[in-house]
Amino acid sequence: MSKKRNPGESATLRQQAEEILHGNAVNLADFSAEDTQRLIHELQVYQIELDLQNEELREAQVALEAARDRYSDLYDFAPVGYFAISNKGLILEANLTGSSLLGIERGKLLSLPLSRFIIPDDQDLYYFCTKQLSETGKLCYCEVRLMSEDNGTFWVRLDGVAVWDDEGNLSQIRITMSDITERKQVEKELAEHREHLEELVRNRTADLEVAVEQLQELDHMKAEFVANISHELRTPLSNFVVYLHLLGLNPEKQGAYVATLKREAHRLASIVEDLIFVSRWNPEQQDLDMAPVDINALVETYITDRTPITENSGLALTLKQMPALPKVQADQKRLEQVLDVLLSNAFNYTPSGGQVIVCTQTSRVAGEQWVGFNVSDTGVGIPREEQFKIFDRFYRGTGGHDSGKPGIGLGLAIAREIIDGHQGRIEVESEGIPGKGSIFSVWLPVHAD
Repeated sequence: MSKKRNPGESATLRQQAEEILHGNAVNLADFSAEDTQRLIHELQVYQIELDLQNEELREAQVALEAARDRYSDLYDFAPVGYFAISNKGLILEANLTGSSLLGIERGKLLSLPLSRFIIPDDQDLYYFCTKQLSETGKLCYCEVRLMSEDNGTFWVRLDGVAVWDDEGNLSQIRITMSDITERKQVEKELAEHREHLEELVRNRTADLEVAVEQLQELDHMKAEFVANISHELRTPLSNFVVYLHLLGLNPEKQGAYVATLKREAHRLASIVEDLIFVSRWNPEQQDLDMAPVDINALVETYITDRTPITENSGLALTLKQMPALPKVQADQKRLEQVLDVLLSNAFNYTPSGGQVIVCTQTSRVAGEQWVGFNVSDTGVGIPREEQFKIFDRFYRGTGGHDSGKPGIGLGLAIAREIIDGHQGRIEVESEGIPGKGSIFSVWLPVHAD
């Protein structure tokens, strides 16, 4: 908008003009009529020129004021905050956006240090940036957190440029302030997402490594199983061929040969039964014939039947019973199978002159009564590092390999699956020292669900 002079200003200018003209007054009496006419014409032309110039000045003033208003709008309402900072760090100027970010009226910001609004942990970044500006003059930026009464704590990016006076001294630092809180939040979420993905990859990689190890172990077990089963099947089949041939050559020894053939047939049948059991057993669909079972009676009958075998092997078989044990709900045939596995292992891995002891037992855990039996021996024992594997299918420990005894590594696996089906527990204790042997304990709940 154009600016009009007030009456006081016009009177003053008129007085100044009168004084100047009085000192340089011209006597019009010396002019001819023609000169006077020409002078009047020139004055009229000058008057018109002055009016035109005044109009141009007014238009220029209007344009200048409009430009100033536009600049003021751009400056005050820019999307970033603008600050002029003295060489002592004090705020000299600030636009409306800057004062809004800091939550303080613009007039109250002046002469306050900008560092006052930066949280203590980030102030070193700001000081380093302004120091670099004052020493090198190069553009510098930093990302810091500010404290505002209106906005709380938020992130901003400060971009600074140094302004120098004519003598080369730092005059002020001009800073733009951009709110980057949303960007920082996105970066944080991306970092968390990336960390989560990396964790998933690490876990997946670890799972794959475990799976590879398990596959390698399974492959090793498969190869070992094939070798074992081939050996276990080949031996009785070879004996069949040999003894059938001998029957033809020595009919008088038919009784001894038939006994051997029956023993080998029983061995083959046992291997086949174990393989069939493992292939058909489903813990989630158990086919158990549950009925009340007297553990003392079951164990006593089984020990009586096996005593002649141990006497022929030079082993001492002892039974220790705990009287008045309550009956348990169980499949008696399957429990006999478990006891057979444990006794067979004790007989196979205890040298002549050793001892095998079978005890019935009871205990109470968390108010629930458990009944069971344990089989201990004075055999070779089981190394501690193998004890967590011995119940795996087809696993045979060093004792099994070194003894040369027949087996395909299914006995203990079958025993555990049967006991698991009864909601019971089967446990092993061994120091892995030859002569101290092992103890296998079986526990069944008296009141199974």
